This record gives sequence, C-alpha cells and structure tokens, in this order.
Amino acid sequence: MNILGLNILNHDTSATLMNNSKVIGMVEEERFTRNKHEKKFPINSIEYLLKKGKLSIDDIDIITVPYNPGLGLFYLFKYCLTNITKFSLFFIKHLYKDMTFKNKIKK
Repeated sequence: MNILGLNILNHDTSATLMNNSKVIGMVEEERFTRNKHEKKFPINSIEYLLKKGKLSIDDIDIITVPYNPGLGLFYLFKYCLTNITKFSLFFIKHLYKDMTFKNKIKK
C-alpha cells in the first residue's frame, strides 16, 4: 500500500511517501523553492517522492492530511484577531488558499 502524506494549510508545507509502513522519503517544499517557511502546495515535493519511489500518482492508494483543516483555520483566525493590523489582506489571502487545497490534491 502506497501512502502519500501531505502537510498543507500552514507554513513549511511538505510531503511524505510510505510503502507498506516503510518510509520512502520526506521532504519540505522549501528545499525546492528556496523560500523559508514555504506555504505553497508541495507539488515539487510530491513529484520528487514519486520519482524516488519509482511510482506514478496512480500508484498512490491513500492521500492523508494529518490534522483537522478547520482547526488550522481557527488558529489562523485567532492569530489575525490578536494582530488586527495584519488581519485583512493576510486572512483573505490564506483563507482562499486553504479552501482550494482539495482541488490541488485532485490534480
């Protein structure tokens, strides 16, 4: 069974690939983009791990996101309220990104 784990919806996005409880690899997206604390969807990390595991996306049985995305939005909202001067643009930008992650996973 091939499992692709994704750390998304926050900073330091990353991916992990496992095959039958053996870790094939783990990598953070910032290693490819060279942007510290990268928040973009980890497409480069996924491509790297699939290549390393000699797999295609069709070989993946399960894709996991190891936390409750709603909880991440709660903490983002809480942060914005306590830092009201950074609230408007920051919150709207990241809320849109968070709500579109399902489409990115499907692609």
